[in-house]
Amino acid sequence: MDNPDCPIPKKRLEELVSTRAAEDSETSPWDPSDVILFEKNAEKATATTKDLQQVAISRFEDMQHELLNHEFQQGHTLKAQPDEPAVQRWIADRLDLKKGIAYSVDREPHVADEKEPDVRLRAKASNASLPIEIKLTNPDGWTLQQLEDALRIQLAGRYLRDRNAHHGILLLVRQESRQKGWKDTKTNTFIDFDEVVIRLKELALEIAIASPDAPVCEIVVLDVSSCGEAK
Repeated sequence: MDNPDCPIPKKRLEELVSTRAAEDSETSPWDPSDVILFEKNAEKATATTKDLQQVAISRFEDMQHELLNHEFQQGHTLKAQPDEPAVQRWIADRLDLKKGIAYSVDREPHVADEKEPDVRLRAKASNASLPIEIKLTNPDGWTLQQLEDALRIQLAGRYLRDRNAHHGILLLVRQESRQKGWKDTKTNTFIDFDEVVIRLKELALEIAIASPDAPVCEIVVLDVSSCGEAK
């Protein structure tokens, strides 16, 4: 809007912004049966990829709380998983336990060219699906560039090309703190974990606003790095 060389009038751009915001705020309409299900189970069956994404984010928020506060110390269990495939299996199992009426869980085996995401949720009320890519952020884990590539190339570019999988999640699992941080090759400095999350969220937003049909990715964090630390 502030670019004097833009040929589109500011008023028209404001209309486009408002229209896109209204479209993004809408969820799928409720059927009468959804009201009954919600009364019984406090949730409704998911029908769109956006519905699946919101349900998954809610599940991960609950999971994060339980990891740090549950009496059975599940945070220590996640922290003790030896590698990324083990973490992926653990998370798939927890998502399956929490599926309710919303979705089913596919845990895809890894193949050489990474044709499938680590975990995929499938709506029970439609053929919509939600790919979830899981990355560890441990000291010997992914670089900042690799995390950005996982978001841009792997999740958005490869797994979200299907119209039935328009939304996705990049899940960062933090088992250990990375004291030195991540090297930012653009500035030749090191940034901490919170800054990495901000950078990835900014990149996800850039991807989402690139076009009306651009994939919509969310960055979600499960952090158990504090488990076992002295209080």
